[in-house]
Amino acid sequence: MGKPDQELTLREQPIVGAWVVESPADDRAFQQISDVLAIRLRPTRYYVVTNSAQAAAELPALFAAPMVIACSQQRTWFVLEGPSVRTMLDRLTPIDLRATAFPNGATASGQIGQIDVMLHARADGAFDLFPLRSYAEALAQTLPGRLRLVR
Repeated sequence: MGKPDQELTLREQPIVGAWVVESPADDRAFQQISDVLAIRLRPTRYYVVTNSAQAAAELPALFAAPMVIACSQQRTWFVLEGPSVRTMLDRLTPIDLRATAFPNGATASGQIGQIDVMLHARADGAFDLFPLRSYAEALAQTLPGRLRLVR
């Protein structure tokens, strides 16, 4: 087994649509659409993102106008994957990323180094990372080890 920070891939996903949505806890229809990721920012507020043109076309109809902000250009979507991704990220952020504390599907906002990032644990063992677009390159440089950046 190699070092925990070896053999990682950082892949950039296109963002076709992204919104900050204010939605009551019992009314989150946007979570029922496939190819949509909703990251809870606080109670009733979500960052909703998709890389699907079809989902991006369907989503705005579900949002009440004063409760949504379009923000497709604010963040970059990276997928960090590899056999030791959880171990490596756990060392770089104060968020407890052990599988028992941060299971698949969990989301959180925190920092990697000095860079603010939203994290999502994927079912396939990878992590979605959402830094502000202007810090995306700095985040890629912050991640240690043998990292392959795919754009």
